[in-house]
Amino acid sequence: MVARQIALRAGGDYGHVGLQGPMDPPSRRKPDSIIVLETAAWETVSEESRFAFEKVVDVLRDAGIRIYNRRISTVVAAAEDALLTANSLAGQINIWEDQWPLNTYARDMDASKLSEVMRRRLQSASDMSQEKYGACLRERATVRGIYETLATVGEACLTLSASGPAPVGLGSTGDPSFAIPASLLGVPAVSVPGMLVENLPVGLQLMGFRGKDSSLFSVAAFFDDIVAQLHAKCASRRY
Repeated sequence: MVARQIALRAGGDYGHVGLQGPMDPPSRRKPDSIIVLETAAWETVSEESRFAFEKVVDVLRDAGIRIYNRRISTVVAAAEDALLTANSLAGQINIWEDQWPLNTYARDMDASKLSEVMRRRLQSASDMSQEKYGACLRERATVRGIYETLATVGEACLTLSASGPAPVGLGSTGDPSFAIPASLLGVPAVSVPGMLVENLPVGLQLMGFRGKDSSLFSVAAFFDDIVAQLHAKCASRRY
């Protein structure tokens, strides 16, 4: 509701209308079907995290929800293939668009205060051509179009929020690979707590479709029930 009120008063980012939909939060809704997306980041997922994720999928099936994945749907398989380059594509777009603020810091302020990572990004942006950036934007548009066809198969996509529990220490927040596809696609995404891996929390991620934020929120609210059922089954030693 807060985000909706902000969008009503201030709009979205430049060129974007901002969050739309009802002013009141939608009620929870059980979806008829869910799409399971692995994405290219799946190869980084530990066996423990995969096992925990499959338990969630089993609970969804037990609740009477149809599950689609790349092995049983050609539409899902096409979307998975299109997202294989999401990390590199998003990285190239971000590098080009970062060069203006980074150049401001480097030329008008103190370049030595930029981190080594940011200096490398600035150099990469300088080496990149406008034509390459345009090609990246066209590729992104193609990937977004392919993803949108998933709306004919399921009401939301389910994947992980991260490949495993948060790393120890303050040196890193972990691998962001599971967060990149939704950003590249420009679709709403919600992280739902509920899984435990090595007795530490790992989130589930629900991805929706452009302009259908409220629909995704209503499905995400239903996952409170799914998480409760999962915990009950774990407590009864069914898993």
